[in-house]
Amino acid sequence: MDLNLEPSSILLGLLLGIIQAITEFLPISSSGHLVLVEKIINSAPNSLTFDVGLHIGTLMAILVSFKNIVSSIILACIKRMYKKNDLTQNEQHYSQIGLLLIIGTIPAAIAGLLFVDIIELYLREPWLIALTLTIGAVFMWIADRKSARFSTLSDFDLRGTIIIGCAQAIALVPGMSRSAMTISAARLLGHSRKQSAEFSFLLAVPVIISAGVLTALRSISSDLPIDWNLMIIGSTTAFLVGILVIKFFLSYLERFNLSLFINYRVLLAAVITIGILTKNLM
Repeated sequence: MDLNLEPSSILLGLLLGIIQAITEFLPISSSGHLVLVEKIINSAPNSLTFDVGLHIGTLMAILVSFKNIVSSIILACIKRMYKKNDLTQNEQHYSQIGLLLIIGTIPAAIAGLLFVDIIELYLREPWLIALTLTIGAVFMWIADRKSARFSTLSDFDLRGTIIIGCAQAIALVPGMSRSAMTISAARLLGHSRKQSAEFSFLLAVPVIISAGVLTALRSISSDLPIDWNLMIIGSTTAFLVGILVIKFFLSYLERFNLSLFINYRVLLAAVITIGILTKNLM
């Protein structure tokens, strides 16, 4: 199955940017979908570098969507460094959230450093994505049945953040989904759906920045070509669409559970499996 799209085409950049924005924030796996699209259209632009380029677009979408919270966290953390004993209660709250976000990033950062080559070379196969989509769906179903006991960002603590951070590290495997794993871990700990999603989005900020720095360093030391036009188109599309998806998802979670996304993951896993068995997707 070959659509013969050139990696430098505007269509490819728009397509991957839209897919990245939708699948990064919804718990259905952005990396899994991007791998599948690359297989279907028989086009794989410098995958790790391009993936991070798309993630930069979604990073900007998070920063814009949560600009008030992000700016409050940054200012509170800076003030804490220089005036530790002169913080208001509100500033203490935001500086604590900032510290938790850093701690929650550590497991994924370590896993990424240790296993990035293994993930890139061996874990981007359709059969594995079908498996991880299903495993993730089961985990989401179990977690989403948990009744919420907490409803604000201030309810997150060190123990819970470490658990959520470990879930985020597991999500480095394509098909698991970072948002699915972190939201589900937060739900198991008793947090509401909306607050679980908000914490998940905020936790993505240091992870995406870290991944971008790591990939930039690797790109400098390698001779792999980078299609900058494709990256810019994809990143811009991911940014614009990402803002809309974040708004939709948070509004959706105020009224509904995660069943829609659980069912979608199972259905997609079934379609992939059929594609593999019929040799239309190898």
